Amino acid sequence: MIRKLIPMAIIISLISTGCASSGNIKKEINKEVGIKKERKEREGKLVSIVEKETENYFGHKIDINKTQVNIEYPEDLIDGDTNEPVNKNIMVHLSINGPYKEGDIISYNGGIDPESKELKFLYLDKYFKGEGKEIPEDVKKDIALKFIKENKLIDNIDSLKYEGEIKKEEFNDTMYILRFKNGQNGYIDIGIDKGTEEVMYFEWVDKY
Repeated sequence: MIRKLIPMAIIISLISTGCASSGNIKKEINKEVGIKKERKEREGKLVSIVEKETENYFGHKIDINKTQVNIEYPEDLIDGDTNEPVNKNIMVHLSINGPYKEGDIISYNGGIDPESKELKFLYLDKYFKGEGKEIPEDVKKDIALKFIKENKLIDNIDSLKYEGEIKKEEFNDTMYILRFKNGQNGYIDIGIDKGTEEVMYFEWVDKY
């Protein structure tokens, strides 16, 4: 009788161990599923911000089913020299599936503050092959101020001080970038398309 009980005890022990292992595996799977679900929900909210604000500021309604979504977090790209994030904002890129023709929007891009989840910039990238044209500075300034005023980017437009045109390497070929100082609260950059004279980019820039 004793000889029969020993193997049975071993079997029961093995079964118990197996059940425990199976339980641990299920817990890990459930945890992973939960993390993926949480990330998907978080990224969905980020995309919604860019969708909503693009329509609000530019009047473009994005068909999300025709886009490729790419989201970059500050920790995804670190400067090797400073060990600091290259981008302070969460970068949301909504790329439109091609083919494209001249003047088509090929991507909608937004920067979102990681903490407050407030929009920091919007940029519409257009398919453009031309050379662009020279636009008088006073015309560019009027276009920029009109956009700021109509979209209520600040409460008091009279507090803005025009700083002039600046260079941003990623936009040099397609846009003129004008900078305005917003009192003690930083700057507003406005990007004007060299071909159509439309505003295609704006950004609230923190005070240096």
